[in-house]
Amino acid sequence: MKGISKYNWLMIQVLYCSEERMLKRGLKKLVSSILEKKDDMNFVSLDMIETKLIDLYNEAESLPLGYEKKVVVADNFFYLTKSKTKPKLQKNDDEEPLLEYFESPNPFIHLFLVVYSDSIDEKSRFYKALQKGGAKVSQIGLLSEEEWKTYCVDYFKKRGSSITSEARDLLLSKTKGDYSLFLNESDKLLSYALGQEVDREI
Repeated sequence: MKGISKYNWLMIQVLYCSEERMLKRGLKKLVSSILEKKDDMNFVSLDMIETKLIDLYNEAESLPLGYEKKVVVADNFFYLTKSKTKPKLQKNDDEEPLLEYFESPNPFIHLFLVVYSDSIDEKSRFYKALQKGGAKVSQIGLLSEEEWKTYCVDYFKKRGSSITSEARDLLLSKTKGDYSLFLNESDKLLSYALGQEVDREI
């Protein structure tokens, strides 16, 4: 994914992009670079639609048992999305401990805040606290036309097939940069090709 290798390994990273599957692909690559083996003791993923902020804070403050580091993923961290109304906290929730944590994160925890949006609210209390703590805020960039061509060829090659330049261009013109649609259409072509080269006739 474009830009992934250039990220600094900071304690807190905000990743945002409206393409969910593309964002998750980038997140997976980052997590794999931090953890050689992932299990329930060194990796936790929380859906913030259902999880209280205080529970995220407690998880981020919980030291990994038997490991030097732990990854915590806060999926759907909608508190950083732009909205005309302030995101409502769940009953008996408290945002203050997490805001304080953002300013002074646990050095043994890699916290990823995942936001499914093309922009984030830089005026929110959460963003300001993250900035004070030195968090890395990165948009998972969409691929350029040339990057799409390279990615398309590699995608088929890694799955034991190949694709002609004409078929590749036809596929990319049909999917128009939509990552999820590209995956769906590519997998259909691969199932038809049965390991053979994909051309315009398939």
